Amino acid sequence: MKKFSIQDWQNKQQQLSEQIKAQDVPGTAAFMGKNMGSSKERYPSPKEPISDGDRFALQKIISNYDLETILFNIGEIAGRSGMSDEEYELKRMARIFKTDV
Repeated sequence: MKKFSIQDWQNKQQQLSEQIKAQDVPGTAAFMGKNMGSSKERYPSPKEPISDGDRFALQKIISNYDLETILFNIGEIAGRSGMSDEEYELKRMARIFKTDV
């Protein structure tokens, strides 16, 4: 039987650590560093900004209603505009954010 060597153990731990980093596993420093851009890169501004009046109206809606209600109603508007796929997805998201569970 081979005698325990702290140096061998430390070397093996270092090798395992490097292998994990090289695998680009979610949750590891390598993955996070490579996949965490700035918020502007991850969430770019829309090409067409909304007016200040529309932004104020949107802020009022957000402060008065929960996310479920907002998403459901946006889905209703999308459905009336002929966007049935968007209507379905928005209403599905509204159910996910249902508050009276």
